[in-house]
Amino acid sequence: MYRLTKPIQAFQFSTQTIKAFQLKPRAATVCTFDGMSGQTAVAYGFDGTVQFWDPSTREQLLSIGKEDLQMDMVDKVSQLTPSLIAVLAGGSAKGGVYDNKGSIALLSKERQLEPNTLQFRPPAYCTDSPHSGEISVVEGMPGFGGNNDDNRNNNPAFMLSGGEADKGVYMWAIGLSEQGAVTAIQQTHKMKTRHTTRITALCYEPFKGYAISGADGNGRINVNNVETGKLVVDNDHRQCGGGIGGISICPVDANLAMVCCTTKGKQVQIFDLRQSLSVLKPALLLGKDEGFRNSRYIRSAWHPDGRLVFCPLNEEGTKASGSGTVFIWDVRYVRCQEEEPQTYNPHSGSIWSACFARPSQTAESNNPMLVTVSSDRKIAFTDFSI
Repeated sequence: MYRLTKPIQAFQFSTQTIKAFQLKPRAATVCTFDGMSGQTAVAYGFDGTVQFWDPSTREQLLSIGKEDLQMDMVDKVSQLTPSLIAVLAGGSAKGGVYDNKGSIALLSKERQLEPNTLQFRPPAYCTDSPHSGEISVVEGMPGFGGNNDDNRNNNPAFMLSGGEADKGVYMWAIGLSEQGAVTAIQQTHKMKTRHTTRITALCYEPFKGYAISGADGNGRINVNNVETGKLVVDNDHRQCGGGIGGISICPVDANLAMVCCTTKGKQVQIFDLRQSLSVLKPALLLGKDEGFRNSRYIRSAWHPDGRLVFCPLNEEGTKASGSGTVFIWDVRYVRCQEEEPQTYNPHSGSIWSACFARPSQTAESNNPMLVTVSSDRKIAFTDFSI
């Protein structure tokens, strides 16, 4: 990690917010689909829809409804390959039509002759789950097994899943046809973990071949060799405390992992995986004042250059705390964990996720686009520059 002695210059923001949701969103993520000139923002939430947006034009490309997905709520979307995503069903607080919390639908992209168009085949459902109860989280493994192109090599796709009741982590293989359609779904093996509570976060680190999992309640983190399932690290020193909301790898340094915690104070923790893995301690502790317990549903983001981290912090059980605010830390700055972060307010309601999208080649700006979703039921596209 770099150690500058003073922060970088002020940031510049230009934001457009768009009303996008009928109910509160859960999150937005960024996917790279074959045939698209730029990255695509994929937003989802309590209305059971999955929306695909072009960050460069701020236009919605496609929306797949709850009737098509047969889901009352979408809890997680993760990319497996450039033409395949996994959609995890959440539970409806008011009781739903489909009542299939924890089920996974796989959406494979149709190959189009016309560039920059999106169309997906009907969902393929993972009906034979290795878990003894509901699935609580899913994570794609792009590039694993050689499947990092448009699937024409006929290699399978892979993903990880975490359990609600059985606290297990499994790896899946998804068979694909030459046209990219799902042909087979099977579980390959189980990770040897020591979790005692439900799995709430998963991350695939491709360079070392790690499956990193986080659990609710006790802040436990396990690191496994993804090919063998062998446990490499059982991080139970309680530095994270609370539960683990999300884990993400730095885009320019795979040794750095950002973990979002529900602990009181220091809710954003950055680990250096090069240290002795027998005792995995955070290299940076970031967050709000002691006594503030962050929601586990928060999704933070690295800036694509790896220098900055963006995190909306919202207190569990409340809507007002940190309302509409993204906190920004420059992790190159030696005193960043001791001083107040810079902030930005693109929304009028609590923000639940932040991510960055690479613009298309024809976009007016080359700056990465910050994408956020909020309880104000809007999606925001922010042209961010330094």
